[in-house]
Amino acid sequence: MVAHGGRIYDPKVGFHERVIEIDFTSLYPSIMVMNNISPDTLLCTCCTGSKHRVPFIGYHICEKNRGFLPRVVQPLLERRIEYKNRIKKEKKTEMTNQYMARKDALKWILVTCFGYTGYRNACFGRIECHEAITAYGREILVKTAEIAQENKYRVLHGIVDSLWLQGSGNPKDVCKKIQAAIHIPIEVDGIYRWIVFLPRRSQTTGALNRYYGCLENGDIKIRGLEIRQGNIPPLVKAMQKDILAVFSQAKDLQEFRKLIPKAITILKGYVEKIQEGTCIEKDLVFTSRVSRPVSTYRHHTNNVACLLQLQDNGITVKPGQYVQYVITDATAKKYQRKVKVWRDSRKKGEEGYRYDKEAYIRYLLRGGESLLLPFGYTQKKLQECMGSMLQTKLPF
Repeated sequence: MVAHGGRIYDPKVGFHERVIEIDFTSLYPSIMVMNNISPDTLLCTCCTGSKHRVPFIGYHICEKNRGFLPRVVQPLLERRIEYKNRIKKEKKTEMTNQYMARKDALKWILVTCFGYTGYRNACFGRIECHEAITAYGREILVKTAEIAQENKYRVLHGIVDSLWLQGSGNPKDVCKKIQAAIHIPIEVDGIYRWIVFLPRRSQTTGALNRYYGCLENGDIKIRGLEIRQGNIPPLVKAMQKDILAVFSQAKDLQEFRKLIPKAITILKGYVEKIQEGTCIEKDLVFTSRVSRPVSTYRHHTNNVACLLQLQDNGITVKPGQYVQYVITDATAKKYQRKVKVWRDSRKKGEEGYRYDKEAYIRYLLRGGESLLLPFGYTQKKLQECMGSMLQTKLPF
């Protein structure tokens, strides 16, 4: 386990049973308020001998004056905690939905307050504040992990403001002990029957925020998979959703492994649809956000091919807007052939979209690998599982 930059990382890649996820309430804003971190208090000239020092890096913090940022952030933080308490106390009502919306809005305001401290052009920013906040965050995560281990919990993973612990103790008891030590509210954010931490694609080490798990009520929680990404076609998302619905039936590793063949059968069904050309066209559409003007791109990406086609038709897409297209020839160098701009409706008799079957099969295999890589199923192995049904063998 390594502590760095406010994170404890080295996720224990693979399948884990009976896991709890604990969450710190507004960790970084709470650190700012508790420790008086502000551009006008950090490394002040009036308290150079201050005993209030930032862990690891040793910056001193003013002991005489209350900083600007803590004074601004504290009422926002208190209001967000109040909304969370009201949501817990009240039943599902129209007011509960309003409280949820307000709580989430305050969350992003508070997140921005932290991020703004490290923005170089910020009026009230200062990089030393950003460093100090993450240093305190790192110390809190390390201390929390130590307390959890003392209470016979195994730390599986931790990132920014969440920890995943495995053990048979009472989650509320360990949370009380942690909260008493760090003086920041924490809560159990989820209790999993099982959770799968995923590796990086190009390495054996764990990815910081890629996992999926089944909660006690049977719901699946997902982070970092294609199903959560906006620029992936609905076909791939539907495939992952169907496979995860199957895995949600598993109660332990043994049952999970028995369901893997069924998951591969689902993947085969989607590959077969691609090869037979029976997919609904809108399920093949990529929706991608444009980040800059087309003239500034250096590489011939699918986005560029789509933008050039639109430009030829007198349509200018500005940064921040979205484009939609179907891949027609992934290997083409000419933008006219690489993709085709998607339209929801075509004129009667107009030719349909001749999509690149190999390209979409690759995306399906990649999506299958995302779920099954910890169990040894790479894209190459999944292709082998397809057997003779694949018309063309893809190089991996």
